[in-house]
Amino acid sequence: MIIGTCGFASTGSSAVSDYLKEFDENQVLDQFEFTIPYLPDGLEDLEYHLIHHICRDDSCGIAIPRFRRFIKLYEPYLKQSFHISPQQLRETTERFIDSIVQIKWKTIKRTDPLLFPSKLYYFVAFRLMKFKILPYIQRRVGHVVDMYPYRKVEVSINPENFEEASRHFIKEIMLGMGADFDKNIVLDQPFVGSNPVSSFRFFDNPKAIVVDRDPRDNYLFTKLVLYKTENIMPVDDVKTFVRYYRLFRDNQPYKQPNDNVLCIHFEDMVYNYENTTKLIRDFCNLSTNPRPKSIFNPQMSMANTQLFLRYPEYERDIEYIEKELPEYLFHFEDYPKAEITGSMFSGKSPLNKKGS
Repeated sequence: MIIGTCGFASTGSSAVSDYLKEFDENQVLDQFEFTIPYLPDGLEDLEYHLIHHICRDDSCGIAIPRFRRFIKLYEPYLKQSFHISPQQLRETTERFIDSIVQIKWKTIKRTDPLLFPSKLYYFVAFRLMKFKILPYIQRRVGHVVDMYPYRKVEVSINPENFEEASRHFIKEIMLGMGADFDKNIVLDQPFVGSNPVSSFRFFDNPKAIVVDRDPRDNYLFTKLVLYKTENIMPVDDVKTFVRYYRLFRDNQPYKQPNDNVLCIHFEDMVYNYENTTKLIRDFCNLSTNPRPKSIFNPQMSMANTQLFLRYPEYERDIEYIEKELPEYLFHFEDYPKAEITGSMFSGKSPLNKKGS
């Protein structure tokens, strides 16, 4: 089983990964976000251009090189976290591409400028070679010369094995990460939170746990903790934040009932620990937790909740969020008043980080 913990940016999906790490039957590979299936130029994008929107051979002629460039972005992360060499990742990628490509030949494509990193490169390297240097050389030798800007074009039109090849590609990467498929494999963000089912077809036996968070705490945590190092969402203006928060959640596919998708709140992990963790165990068919609270400790994570009570200087912003996003608020009033101690932290539990 592949279990994906998913969220909406700083909504607490790491709490579920921390909890699942307490089970011997799980292998948690959460050293980086496994976003290969759904980011632009990833597998879903490649599938769209090869199968659902075929524009002569231009679709695959652009989509496949972009996919190569996209996978290359993962090289430093996989090397640092799992010691997968760039060469190993490239060979895995080439095997996947070769398995879905039907025809190859070399030509000069009119769409090549879409692949260039800059206008300067396009005008100097492409246009100068295509219209000046290459014609001169070919007139002198009397035949077509196989050199830049001629490039290999790989044609893949409606490949029937795309899903099967994609699953094999993903599995090869996970094997390189050290995945033990005799266990449940837990990945960080392998499915997009707003529509996890869209990438299920690239995995064997997938399940998604989507974690959301009270917008008041999402706003303040980002503003007070994450804003110092990364501006992952608009928190300079509370009205813009509210619009941003709602855009990613209203009427999104993740809200549709699905036996393989479990939606919970981060606050449920903290304030309703016993019931929520039982939901997770039942959903993932897990046995009794052998080491409860050894990595995910709800008392420790409580420091990341109800921030709006500790920072009264943002009272007007919080009132606006409460007015505009009432259906997304967590009902803290339904639980006994908690004495919150400790410091806020981002990402994994300090107990997880210590054991990593």
